[in-house]
Amino acid sequence: MRSRKINKFKCHIIFICFILLLFPRTVRAEGDDNIKNIEIIDDNINIDNHQFPSAAYLYITLKNNGDKKISNATFEIRYYEEGGYLIQKTVLKNALNEAIPIAEVRKYRIRLKGDIVNTDHEQYPYSQQNRVDEYDVKIVNARLASR
Repeated sequence: MRSRKINKFKCHIIFICFILLLFPRTVRAEGDDNIKNIEIIDDNINIDNHQFPSAAYLYITLKNNGDKKISNATFEIRYYEEGGYLIQKTVLKNALNEAIPIAEVRKYRIRLKGDIVNTDHEQYPYSQQNRVDEYDVKIVNARLASR
């Protein structure tokens, strides 16, 4: 009698673990759908040498093609030198300062931070800016607005 209860208990535990393992995959699929709904129309990086120290800005135009308002996004920028060799990869988390309404286009100006002490935390390779030939901007994550 006792072994039946233990076996039944083990079956319930295995079933619960199986459901928990499936849950994160479902959440990730929803996040991927949000990324597909955002379109990068235009992007450009400009360096302002009139400031001290120099500042780099990402000018990006985004369009929301989905049916829900996008509150924020995370971008991945890869910088390449001549020949297509990767110089640096950086991630900009929560980069948007205002939400993108449904079926609208918004322009953003995002300052790319520098770090003189630890160049691994730079969002633009200021120390190697003469080597940057091209870059690639990709949306990694997008969050929906609560309202």
